[in-house]
Amino acid sequence: MKSGIAIALIVCGTLLVITPAVYDYMLLRNVSNVLLSRTDMRTVTSGEPLSSMYRFVCWSFGAIMIGVAILRSLKSPQTSALVGRPTSA
Repeated sequence: MKSGIAIALIVCGTLLVITPAVYDYMLLRNVSNVLLSRTDMRTVTSGEPLSSMYRFVCWSFGAIMIGVAILRSLKSPQTSALVGRPTSA
């Protein structure tokens, strides 16, 4: 596997894995900012939490993408370094 493709798979897989955590953080940050700025409010609903199925799909596809990139990079040797080298006579 080309290194550019492997890097892209790892980056995209990592983004998929951390998406639910970032969403939760942003949701709680939004709610806490509203509660700190508005003292007259007791409860705030900022948005819907992510479903457990969506979390599972994000985590599993991200982990699969990272795993494929790592396994394919280990299985296929990089022959591009050997191509184009002059042989010594």
